[in-house]
This record gives sequence, C-alpha cells and structure tokens, in this order.
Amino acid sequence: MSQGFVTAQKKLGMMEVIMGHLIKIGEISRQEFRSSYINIIETNGIKQESIVPDNRKQYIQSVEFLSDLLFPYYDEETLKFEKEVLADVEELKTNKNDEDYIIGKFQLIRKLFRKINVLMKKEEYLAKVVLPEDDDNETAEQ
Repeated sequence: MSQGFVTAQKKLGMMEVIMGHLIKIGEISRQEFRSSYINIIETNGIKQESIVPDNRKQYIQSVEFLSDLLFPYYDEETLKFEKEVLADVEELKTNKNDEDYIIGKFQLIRKLFRKINVLMKKEEYLAKVVLPEDDDNETAEQ
C-alpha cells in the first residue's frame, strides 16, 4: 500500500504532503520574523484587539513537523545532526529568558531545516525513498 493521506476529495502522496509543507514554511519565512504583539484596529470609534502570533514559533513548529514527517527516511548523518540540534535546544531550556530561548531555538531549527534541504537534494533522495508508489495497490482499486 502506498504511503499518503486520504481526504474525501483525493489521496495525497507523501511527496505532495512534504511539498505542501515546504511551501507553507516558505510563506512563513517571507515575513519578517518577530515576536507576537497585540494589533489594535479602530473602526467607527470601536477598538478591536487581535493577537498577531509569533511567526518564529510558527516556523519552528513547521520545521519540527517536517522533520517528523521525514524522520523515517533520515540517513545516519541527518539522524546524528538532528540529535545534536535537539540536545542543544534542551540546553537552552535552562535559560530563564523566554525571548533568548526562542531566538536560540529558532537559530538551531534553521540549521536543521538547512540540513533537511541538503538531505532532500542529495542525489534526489526523496525520489528514491518517498516517491515510489505501490502500483499493485492502484491496480487493485480500479
């Protein structure tokens, strides 16, 4: 059976899920990275407040999810690198300042994201380990 996610409308293969996630990370990255803040909009004398989320945290969470998706396909080098990054993130937790923790974690996760990109580029890695679909399953469903 092929790997993928099934929706009511169509079946998504693993590559489509990964590419969709890379696009989302790109969208987050196109904005200036900033902490959350309260946005106040006044219309006809009525003030409305909304919280604009910290897009550094969104980036971190998105890269961590991408890493989770690709984890079964990591080579030894990437596994070792991820382990080192996660150990460095754990060390940051001793910092009492939340802003310094977020900045440090953001920088470490960016390094992980770059490593993931190197892995995906390496000799068309994804085409070899993620893309192959089980043609027998598609034939049986028809």
